[in-house]
Amino acid sequence: MWWCHQESYITRQIFAAAMRESYRVTRVGGSGLITLYRFGILHHRMVFPLVRAVMRLTGTRHPGADLASTSQSVEEFVRQYDGANNPVGIAKSEREWERHLTSAGWTVVSRERHYFPSRMVPLLARAPRWVRKVLDRHLATMVYFTLRRL
Repeated sequence: MWWCHQESYITRQIFAAAMRESYRVTRVGGSGLITLYRFGILHHRMVFPLVRAVMRLTGTRHPGADLASTSQSVEEFVRQYDGANNPVGIAKSEREWERHLTSAGWTVVSRERHYFPSRMVPLLARAPRWVRKVLDRHLATMVYFTLRRL
């Protein structure tokens, strides 16, 4: 079974049922891959206001939403990752996501952090690849889980 990013569009109430159902329909020994929004250091309550201020000062805009100007909370900021009209966007810490996945029956085989949106920051577009990889690994907005049904 394979998912990519779709789970961020559903409500919190449906997520647990969706994970249980995906587990149920996956054969024993089968695997799954899911990509989810993650809370990282940039979303911390002490850092987030600074992130928004820097985004406003540098004119950094996300395609489809002006996150720095319109988001008053971290939750609203995340909800708008896929555009201002995205109805649901949910982020959790990696541990919280892992708890949800394992409570549905999945075994987490691995997880990887990815996607620091460097395309939104014009200066980073010209940065060496290794700089973007470091940002991607340490300031990522998403986590990829590889799952197995045992």
